Amino acid sequence: MTLGGWRDECFFLIADISRLEGEAAKQACSAAGQFRNQCVGHAIAREVSAVLNAAERGQEEATLAALDVVVRRYIPGQERRGRVRQIMAGHLADRDPEQPFSLATCGTAPEMICQEAYVERVRNAERAAGRTDGEWRRACGSHVTVQRAVSLGLPGWSHDFSGLARAAWEQLCRR
Repeated sequence: MTLGGWRDECFFLIADISRLEGEAAKQACSAAGQFRNQCVGHAIAREVSAVLNAAERGQEEATLAALDVVVRRYIPGQERRGRVRQIMAGHLADRDPEQPFSLATCGTAPEMICQEAYVERVRNAERAAGRTDGEWRRACGSHVTVQRAVSLGLPGWSHDFSGLARAAWEQLCRR
């Protein structure tokens, strides 16, 4: 195929349909041109799903280390750390979705990742409600209380998470 978008997409689709991982995925993705980042993202997602499916509550530090091993194969340097945190925060955000967010939701994960997980849960709640316009900003004020968040259909939290919830809302409301 000649160079260009169709060829790029072809390599991306080959990697996806073949469910390539590791070196095979890296080779296909390197030829995916404009779709390289999406291709790598999908390859990472395929591999980390096995790690997350095997993850046990209370073993979050071990899960983070296993995620780092996978992501390191695709993303070198410091950039991978952000991606590992993002993956773990997304995983924690999906835990116990009907329960108020708490420190127990995060197990042994570092507090910063736990805070990011709550931020992700707020964003997930907005998407689940069919909104994507930052409607959660209505909760923003001098101090977001759990009652205010819940009254707006946003995730609540338990008392033990109050400090991190405050930091999470400061993060959300700054944007």
